[in-house]
Amino acid sequence: MSASRRGKLTRSAFNQAYDRFVRPGGFHELNSYYERSRERYYLTLRYLADLDLCEPAKLLDVGGGQFAILASKLFGDDGTVGDIGDAYRAPADAAGVNFTVCNLLDDDPPSFKGAFDVIVLAEVVEHLPVPPYVILSKVRTWLKPGGLLLLTTPNLFRLRNLVRMALGRDPFDIFRMPRDDVRFLATAMLLQKETGGNLAAILDKTGMVARERARLRGQLRIYTAQGRVTGWVLCLMPFIMFGLLSTVNWQLEKTLFTEPNGRLLVYVALGLMLLGIIAIRKIIDVKV
Repeated sequence: MSASRRGKLTRSAFNQAYDRFVRPGGFHELNSYYERSRERYYLTLRYLADLDLCEPAKLLDVGGGQFAILASKLFGDDGTVGDIGDAYRAPADAAGVNFTVCNLLDDDPPSFKGAFDVIVLAEVVEHLPVPPYVILSKVRTWLKPGGLLLLTTPNLFRLRNLVRMALGRDPFDIFRMPRDDVRFLATAMLLQKETGGNLAAILDKTGMVARERARLRGQLRIYTAQGRVTGWVLCLMPFIMFGLLSTVNWQLEKTLFTEPNGRLLVYVALGLMLLGIIAIRKIIDVKV
């Protein structure tokens, strides 16, 4: 089986399919990303071609969908693209590939149960804000008996990451973590899975906590509005007064920059302003 699939994956056939269906973009990343990542997609497809799969294989690609599109065009597979929203369905529609909304955190479609020969998670698992085993245990139920999971993650030793480390930058992309409310929900569901209990009651209580936290955050913004305005006024007033006094009598203000004692006063004033800003922010930044 793999020999037949590998024979279909020629460099020219890959480039033709890649340039037609992937390079035009419409996915999460900028179009320039796909030109830089061409070789990664080719090498990953080689791994996919070497898997012992039936032909055509029923394939699900979650997060992007490029491999579902390429596999359907190069191998004749029955590909399905799963992504977080309909905003990303245009490339799948253009390629004539099935598209379904699939958020790994929330969705578990009944139609997915035991439906796929292979599932592709290409540079997806590192984005998840929950332990990977939570998602992978669910994804496992989507595979047919003997089905396979093809999973890739960023490589610390890739050239881009080596350059980032040499420059003292974080080598990995930073992704926004969910709000505390989502963390509470994930923790509650994990506890329910491990210990049992009434899931409906847990979700109801978690939802009530989230609503109360949102209400309290709104009230705090009202109560701290005066503090925020005060902070802006205190920060801007010295500069406004300096501009006005300089317009009236520049010779008086010039002493602050030409005399050593004047420069010292400027530095002290800026330092005190910075301390004031920090103090005000600490006062009005109430954690909920």
